[in-house]
Amino acid sequence: MRYYLFIFLNYFSFVAIAQSAPKKMELSKLFINNKEAIGFIESHFKKVAPLTIIERINHPMDHLLFNMVKKNSEEQFTFFGKPIDFIYAFYDDKIKDEFAIYLMLYLKHEDLLMLSKEWGFPKNVSKEDFLGRDYTSLFWGNASAEIVVGRSFVYEYGSDHYRVQLSNIELSRLYGIK
Repeated sequence: MRYYLFIFLNYFSFVAIAQSAPKKMELSKLFINNKEAIGFIESHFKKVAPLTIIERINHPMDHLLFNMVKKNSEEQFTFFGKPIDFIYAFYDDKIKDEFAIYLMLYLKHEDLLMLSKEWGFPKNVSKEDFLGRDYTSLFWGNASAEIVVGRSFVYEYGSDHYRVQLSNIELSRLYGIK
């Protein structure tokens, strides 16, 4: 009898722990719908103070325009099933329809091929260059947003880490080019 009670209690302890473990939210569908992307930013991010020039030099986002970080540091996100190492956003309440979401994650070439199956081949390189891995960054765009996938140059991540950005802001503004 004690044995069954022990098993019963252990089972419910396991279930309670499993239910309290952080859930991973999949973000790949945000890249289809701007309203969902903005809703995601409004519900999962908080504003941060602007960084100083020295802080920006040493920051993984470097020169990109961002003003928001995750509200909950324990919250985990995935992108096409791949865990996201970090995520930032830009959103201005005064300009309701402009946004940017930046993800840093590990991707293999096969994962990039999967992206091309979802979004078509990138617009900035030929199919041959894409398949032959002869590119620095990849660009997809549609009427509502642009997707840029580029290698990360953040020293603590390897060459297989990529920054994925979804934005409907003009790239020159996003990159701080006046």
